[in-house]
Amino acid sequence: MTTGPAPGGVDDELFERLGTVHALQLLEDWTWTTKRGDTLRASAGDWRIHDDEASWTVKAELFAATYRHIGGDCYKRVGVVRARQVCSVETVRTLEGDATALQGDWIVTGAMGESWPVSEVDFRERYRSVKLKVGGACLSEPMNGDDAGVLEQASITGKECDELRSLPG
Repeated sequence: MTTGPAPGGVDDELFERLGTVHALQLLEDWTWTTKRGDTLRASAGDWRIHDDEASWTVKAELFAATYRHIGGDCYKRVGVVRARQVCSVETVRTLEGDATALQGDWIVTGAMGESWPVSEVDFRERYRSVKLKVGGACLSEPMNGDDAGVLEQASITGKECDELRSLPG
């Protein structure tokens, strides 16, 4: 099954982006191979992102909306996405090419409809469930088992909360 960029589906949930990364803007096109063996391509002007586990790219127009500069080459991941867990192997049409999502992985969809697969392990480290409270307050629910079910105020801005309310689905 092939999944292309699409608005949130029936089973999609909302998640806040977490963590910090290192990023540099590409001066030339770059081709790389994912951990799963997928060959992806980025263009000059895109951003090459890496953390302790992986490298990936983000289109320049999406980078400004989804990362906040901390200092040097360090950026904080910001914003809210939709995601669903995969029940069987799927091919995801990303902006960089086709990528494989295995059973248990997550397919994440950004605010502009772009989609990408994330392994279960990486997903739990990089995203936190977000709920909308009656009255519109943005709340987040930690994904680890120690404090599961405890709602806390999300670290997203009022503007991001407004964007969250306007996401499809």
